[in-house]
Amino acid sequence: MKTAVKATSLRNEQHKTAGVQMEELERFKSEISLMEYAPNYDYTELDRNQSSRTCVVLRRQADDGKIAVSRGYDGHWVYYDFRHGKGGSILDFVMQHTGCNLG
Repeated sequence: MKTAVKATSLRNEQHKTAGVQMEELERFKSEISLMEYAPNYDYTELDRNQSSRTCVVLRRQADDGKIAVSRGYDGHWVYYDFRHGKGGSILDFVMQHTGCNLG
């Protein structure tokens, strides 16, 4: 009986921890501005001709990279990489540019 109680308690703790981690990832998507983070990967040139009030296009001169950055309806910062045909959140951006993953 004690083993079953411990197993249930452990599952509950794991569930709580996973919930906290998911909340933290959701917070990252909203609070870390891709506009401020992208220059860390040399996206420093603002393309005024292709940008709008809701979407900013940034270029990287080293390889002619180009991304569009905007804020989604859910408040998450999102991007689209025209060169690679990929996009997503700040988490996806970091994984694409560093080769690491969350899994």
